[in-house]
Amino acid sequence: MTKRVSANSVSSDLQGIDIHQLRTVGVFLCPYRYLTTLTAATLALHRNVQVMNHGGRRLFEAGALKFFVHPDDATYARFCTSLIELSCGGARGNFGGSITFSHAFDHQNMREAYERRFSGELMKCQIRSILWKEGGVVQSLFWKGGIDPVSLSERFPQLRFLSPIRNPLDHALGLQKYYKNGIWGPVQDFLKSTNLEDLFRYLLTAHESFFVLHERAPDRFLYFFEDEIGPDLARRLAEFLETGDDPEWEKLVPEVMTNAKQYAPKNEDLFKAILYSEFAGAKSFISHMERALTR
Repeated sequence: MTKRVSANSVSSDLQGIDIHQLRTVGVFLCPYRYLTTLTAATLALHRNVQVMNHGGRRLFEAGALKFFVHPDDATYARFCTSLIELSCGGARGNFGGSITFSHAFDHQNMREAYERRFSGELMKCQIRSILWKEGGVVQSLFWKGGIDPVSLSERFPQLRFLSPIRNPLDHALGLQKYYKNGIWGPVQDFLKSTNLEDLFRYLLTAHESFFVLHERAPDRFLYFFEDEIGPDLARRLAEFLETGDDPEWEKLVPEVMTNAKQYAPKNEDLFKAILYSEFAGAKSFISHMERALTR
């Protein structure tokens, strides 16, 4: 369905892109496993949104991640152009590239919707927003490097950060399956094992971190719950990313942005024990996570 684009044609196409005309650069900042791929794939159906899936190592090797450590106009330009270039090809999994290689496009309705709109072309004609889906790695890099994304977004107001919130009981079980062959990348600096206690603490720490960021800069940090998946959320995301109008995309959203089958909820008592004891001073956050437990 999708076309890989040669390095020469990508470089040629990039010459016509003025990255300073980009309205936003969206970055997922959250644990892996659930909602990010569905969200990114839905946004990739928008005519003005270019989506890069995974590929953190290749972006690092290209020097694109220097932007997070030494943010200036030059590193910002390199970050943006690298996201666009690598999103015009690639492969499934951690190697990364176009979101069209992800498991979301195993679904016929998603695959056919993209084909109808873009005839398999991986690079959009008019890019207004770039979205990078590599939440677990980015979050770990920020924690490890002491990077404050609020300060980063103040210097570069085009930046937007997103964090879907799955029911944490389901999410922990999903992460156990995801990391069944071992925890990889910088995430292993913050998640030592896949036992439930470690997973719950990791998820709670990640969500609290983003909750605090949202309170500091609500116009740059957006979180949403899994039971919000649907057309209303898609419109919120489009507004948040300043994608511009796309009436055909709005008509497509109900077909593709639907919630997936859930695991059976387990271990609620253990989760609440950790939440109420280790985050006792964060009353608003506790309410936030209690909301996440609902369906």
